[in-house]
Amino acid sequence: MDTLFKSFVTTPTIPAVPPIERDFNDVLHRSELKFMASFHRDVEVEIGEGSDVSLVHFDAVLEEPAPLGIMVIQFQRVHELTMVTQVNNALYSFETSRSLGFLAPERCIVLYDIPPPARLKHLNRLAKQAHLLPISDKSTPRTLQQIALHPSQSPRSS
Repeated sequence: MDTLFKSFVTTPTIPAVPPIERDFNDVLHRSELKFMASFHRDVEVEIGEGSDVSLVHFDAVLEEPAPLGIMVIQFQRVHELTMVTQVNNALYSFETSRSLGFLAPERCIVLYDIPPPARLKHLNRLAKQAHLLPISDKSTPRTLQQIALHPSQSPRSS
């Protein structure tokens, strides 16, 4: 009976955490943003009033001291269509949030892995709408913390 049970029942494997997700978690931990009460992961935000309400998605949002929207874009080890969808979603979320007054232009953040040369044009599109911070750079957590906690001192980076 024991042999029969073992042949039909197996222990499920734990899926590996993708490198970009691991790096994102590390940046949030080292920047200490994830410990703040006004910090939220993977959120949809309703912006506007009445019939003029728009729904936008962010990978992370910090509500205080001033709203901050963070998007993560994966350029490596991802299909072209998936990457373009991520870029377009980020652009839509930032543009809508700014036009409806939820985010100031300097409060839009993109964390990204280094794109292959063929995908640099998408990074350039994002640079027009947001601060770009390489997710694996050692200075990114400190820079993100500075932007998040000191809105009036946010430097424009690309």
